[in-house]
Amino acid sequence: MKTKWTPVKLGDLVSFKTGKLNSNAAVPNGKYPFFTCSQETLRTNSFSFDTECVLLAGNNANGIYPLKYYKGKFDVYQRTYIIKSLDEQKLTTKFLYYALFLKLSEFRNISTGAATKFLTLTILNNIMLEIPPFFPQERITEVLSAYEDLIENCQRRIQILEDMARNLYREWFVRFHFPGHEKIKMVNSPLGEIPEGWEVKTFTEIADVLSGGTPKTVITDLAIEKL
Repeated sequence: MKTKWTPVKLGDLVSFKTGKLNSNAAVPNGKYPFFTCSQETLRTNSFSFDTECVLLAGNNANGIYPLKYYKGKFDVYQRTYIIKSLDEQKLTTKFLYYALFLKLSEFRNISTGAATKFLTLTILNNIMLEIPPFFPQERITEVLSAYEDLIENCQRRIQILEDMARNLYREWFVRFHFPGHEKIKMVNSPLGEIPEGWEVKTFTEIADVLSGGTPKTVITDLAIEKL
């Protein structure tokens, strides 16, 4: 039997709140997450909320609105929406997050403003979501959450490998602690002491620097005529 997905206005499913803090409330290594209109999650030493919700930026210069799911203690910038389901049996918070994720392109197209794009409550309340029954929501979120965890683990591994590569480069080519360096004599150079047999050269002595350019209109016109 096919599961029925019901179209419902977002405003009929959720409540909206906004934070009260300015962006300067962020502190390095703060105790709690601090959600702003930035893609990066900042930190602060205060919390005003302790709940499960979806966080959506209310403005962005390019209309690319950060969207995040969080459960726990946190604080929020004054132009960031805290979105909570009115009934978890009708709409789970995690499914709400994935449903709104699919709406980000639409948000960009319908938001107001010129230099800075804004998502108003009028816009958000009238967004239509297709909502399945509770148990399909649970199954969908289980599958998508598993993929998210896999992506997050892969990103952590990539970060670890990048850090290892940077550290190895510094060890070999900055500190000159490469394998067998103990047997290599150090000699003076314009940059200080370097291993014997190494040379100091400018970048353009060892590489060609090329740049792009605007295609000639004559060539373009000829190509069009041949077509």
